[in-house]
Amino acid sequence: MTEQEPIAVSICCTTYNQVGYIEDAIKGFLSQETSFPFEILINDDCSTDGTTDIVLKYAEEYPGKVIAVTHDENQYSKGHYMTTDFLYPRARGKYIALCEGDDYWIDPLKLQRQYDALENHPESSFCVHASKTVVADTGKVLTVNQPYAEDCEIPLSDIFERNHSFATASQFMRKSAYDSYVSTGMYKVPGDGDFKMCAYYATLGPVIYLAEPMSAYRVFAQNSINRGILQLPADEQRAMQDRLRTERIGVLKHLDELTHGIYHAQIEEGVVAANYGFLKSIADVPAMKKQFPERYKAETALRKLILFGKHSMPHTYAWIAKRVYHL
Repeated sequence: MTEQEPIAVSICCTTYNQVGYIEDAIKGFLSQETSFPFEILINDDCSTDGTTDIVLKYAEEYPGKVIAVTHDENQYSKGHYMTTDFLYPRARGKYIALCEGDDYWIDPLKLQRQYDALENHPESSFCVHASKTVVADTGKVLTVNQPYAEDCEIPLSDIFERNHSFATASQFMRKSAYDSYVSTGMYKVPGDGDFKMCAYYATLGPVIYLAEPMSAYRVFAQNSINRGILQLPADEQRAMQDRLRTERIGVLKHLDELTHGIYHAQIEEGVVAANYGFLKSIADVPAMKKQFPERYKAETALRKLILFGKHSMPHTYAWIAKRVYHL
């Protein structure tokens, strides 16, 4: 690939101290079978465990295809946004595909399918797909995030009312839409980036969903947020979940202002969903039943059983969870 060749898709990958995972991510990128040229941009934030060496090795083996962005000092600690500050400005593609260094793609046609989806839906800016959730240390599949059985356009009301948050590795967008995401300052609003992007892009046009699971999301990986949460004492877990709830509501309120109240009713439903989600995350079953009886009633029997166990036997639940997830 040369600088003169037109790039259709820029894959943007961020990594830090993921020596045990990053190669799976890169191999997933390189395995893609496409009718168009793509580039792989990887930002390594001054890793200390050998991750940098792996990234540089692939950049040397695939010159012009794999582009390594490295630093002399850790940039996250300086308040930088890894994708927005270091990869987005270098991206030459019409589209951007995201993946973090501890996740990976499992379908060689992923990029082609998402590219075709947005080419065939010019009114849309964002495409996501189903994904598998796997235990980082074992690769065991825990769940499949597949909210719809078939390919579809996700109703905007669903995005807010269900607080949809699709795995980062499933996200594929027009670069022009990312331009808007950056120029509005939306990326700087504190909160979960996956939900923030999905909510923002939903206001630009229909979100395209593909039902085939085409990526794997590692949970409880080294240095991951979810691993850190599970290892915290119960009171600190609650405080962190409460902060995440507050941030999500903040994202919704900011988006309401940004869109001048056009989606106010849907956004208010999103606030309700965020409050319910908080109670669900800490398994406060009595409060769920009292404050949100219809939402609780709609939970599956298995989910209710898990919530009851976590609520009534928190120490036993935590002990089992740590062994299931090999923590």
